[in-house]
Amino acid sequence: MEDPSANIRNAVYSGLGIAYAGARKEELVELLLPVVENEESSITECSLAALSLGISFVGSCNSDIAEVRISDSFVEPYLNYTLAISLCHGHHICCRVVQ
Repeated sequence: MEDPSANIRNAVYSGLGIAYAGARKEELVELLLPVVENEESSITECSLAALSLGISFVGSCNSDIAEVRISDSFVEPYLNYTLAISLCHGHHICCRVVQ
């Protein structure tokens, strides 16, 4: 997660989401939530980390993830950017009740 290459970090975020899909591992919250909350993270990093959290905690309504607020000033410039949608999808997947 401290790799200087953004491509490596993005691959790690994506890989963790895929590897732990549905596993609800709390270690992922500790690892990925700071990336989502950090306004200095790139929109790509933030989006992939949010999506990975959503995939990992699908249907759990995890309170830590559900309470994350992404500031409008951070997201607004990227509204037309495809990965920005992943921020919403990650939150929705986590909070969606699976029946």
